[in-house]
Amino acid sequence: MKRKEFAIVTSSDSRYGDFLVNHWLRSLTENVDLNRIDIIILDYGLSQEQQVKLKKGGAILVPCFKDGFVGSIRFRDMLKFFKKNKYQQILSVDGGDIVFQTDISSIFYEKNNTIKGALDNMKMSFVNYVCEQGAFRDKLRDEILRVLHNKKIVNSGVIFSSYKRFLSLCDEMYTLITDNKDKKLYGPDQIIFNYLLYRDGFEVLDKDFNFIILNNKLPKVKDGIMYNDDGKRISIVHNTGGMDFLRVVRNFGYGPGFNRVSKLNNFIFRLSINLNFLDLAVYFMRLGKKIGAVFKRSSKNGK
Repeated sequence: MKRKEFAIVTSSDSRYGDFLVNHWLRSLTENVDLNRIDIIILDYGLSQEQQVKLKKGGAILVPCFKDGFVGSIRFRDMLKFFKKNKYQQILSVDGGDIVFQTDISSIFYEKNNTIKGALDNMKMSFVNYVCEQGAFRDKLRDEILRVLHNKKIVNSGVIFSSYKRFLSLCDEMYTLITDNKDKKLYGPDQIIFNYLLYRDGFEVLDKDFNFIILNNKLPKVKDGIMYNDDGKRISIVHNTGGMDFLRVVRNFGYGPGFNRVSKLNNFIFRLSINLNFLDLAVYFMRLGKKIGAVFKRSSKNGK
């Protein structure tokens, strides 16, 4: 099959496969001009029914082995695929919490030799929290903390990149993720992604192409379509949250009957940020390690 000029790539297992079929792919095919764009889906265990529907919708499925957190190992498998299949520009998009609402194809026609990502309101405490869990070896951890000190986090849910730069990113992401102590841990991919972008340089992506609901005023919803504060359709809506019960938009999806904004969840999440719960968790984790070290020394001296 002849490849097109550009690619939109995502990844999923069967858990998020129904959302991928009914919302992610449907919103993409109904809103975006795909004449010059291939849809690539890394398959980490989609059901046969999901596979059939995705292929029918025009997607190219790439079978992958799930041996860790999909958010991390996808970089290894994107590297393998794109080394064999060259595209001018690549848009990497999360598959379980994103819908498309406008034609975003014009972004591919802009001259681009770098990586673009949208800024997140996530604080450095998240970086400290992941590092404190022992996700990285000491030398890499110290380098990450140095490079990311006082930096704004870049969200990895939507990555727009030139082909060459994307391969370079995936290659190093794979190397560093492989060196992690725990490949199933949530968060290291986001930290390493930021480390590499701030180390090598990047451009900020317009928030309309990665409208992170937790970062912005709550969207207005009409007939299932989400609008920004200016009354315009949001191009790419990203309902982040990590865990479903934390997501601000309930019944998230594409079409009438979906997208109920939870003001309670929004309040709880913003309160947790203001109260710095992660900073508190990091403090107690470090305190626990110090106490553990004292008991260890005492035990040795007692022998």
